[in-house]
Amino acid sequence: MTILEAVADGRPGGGTTLVLGLCLRLVESGHTVHLATDSGSYAAREASGFGATVHELPFFEARTIGRLRSAFLNAADSSQPEVVHLHGIRAGFLLGKLCAGRGEAWVYTVHGYHFERKRAAKRTLGRLLQRWGVRRLRRFVFVSEHERAMGVRLGLVPREARTSVIPNAVDLADLPSRTPHEGFEAAYLGRLTPDKDPILMAEIAAKLSGHGIRTTLIGGGALEGKVRRRIADLGSEGSVEITGSLSHREALERPSRADVLVMPSRWEAFGIALIEAMGMGIPVVAAAVGGVPEVVRNGETGILVRSRDPAEFADAVLRIRDSEQTREAMASLGPTWVRERFTWDRCLAAHLELYETAASSRQAVGP
Repeated sequence: MTILEAVADGRPGGGTTLVLGLCLRLVESGHTVHLATDSGSYAAREASGFGATVHELPFFEARTIGRLRSAFLNAADSSQPEVVHLHGIRAGFLLGKLCAGRGEAWVYTVHGYHFERKRAAKRTLGRLLQRWGVRRLRRFVFVSEHERAMGVRLGLVPREARTSVIPNAVDLADLPSRTPHEGFEAAYLGRLTPDKDPILMAEIAAKLSGHGIRTTLIGGGALEGKVRRRIADLGSEGSVEITGSLSHREALERPSRADVLVMPSRWEAFGIALIEAMGMGIPVVAAAVGGVPEVVRNGETGILVRSRDPAEFADAVLRIRDSEQTREAMASLGPTWVRERFTWDRCLAAHLELYETAASSRQAVGP
């Protein structure tokens, strides 16, 4: 089968990690894979390295919408895919609006409705644009039941569309082994962007530093400067490190040295860093938002926090640190839980079944 995958944002992150992992395993399974992504991006470089054909498109050049449409249609014409799979709101909105309606089968994975956490005016505009942009698409995939329910409830999915849930995945064999070390350390893994709330993470780290716990923030992003200033204001520079942007492999090596992963996000459709940590046997402390309660077994593989109070996050970390029995139980159950629910075998099989069903219909969607 020939599949054209498309993700606009090719920077390191959960959605990109999923798309690259899917492309890699499709290639390894003998399928022909093309990837359309932002020009010069991390995703473009990575996909070229494992045998996918990469089409670099100007997704973020606002004045070149016509050029984006032409470039994507050229990619589709040259690759002749049986299935086109769009990932993320930008690709879904732009390409679904500009290009859908041809002979290929089209699939759209939302990867989360980011605009739902914006202020009222932007939230309303986001909903209107989403409904308008994807109205020609008929097969929707969500990474959690929470996101599917939201999409249906808000009318963001066309009534005629079929929906399915395919959780994100991780290959346990690809995860680094835990690194023995002295003391107790916490880690944060993710972009330093508003949805991840790294400012709150800086405040949690300051609370933890008072208990002798070092924290590493693994990632970079738009808020890195503000996070560094907040750490300085709190006087915790000596116990907090920020790595800046890293490749996915480099980023995973860092939490392997930690004893707990903290994710205080304001919103998460899924939270792939959580299954990566649990797969390594690292307990997690996470905000109980979005699809996270579907990923973390509260009290068994980690602790869910339902407030935005840094003291409550710090208290959850201390509960794990101070109970060897809790730590060992969570570290033991984490990989088992991931193996049961979030492996690539399951994820790939679900995608291939979806692709085969979609390709068999081969129905062009009307305007």
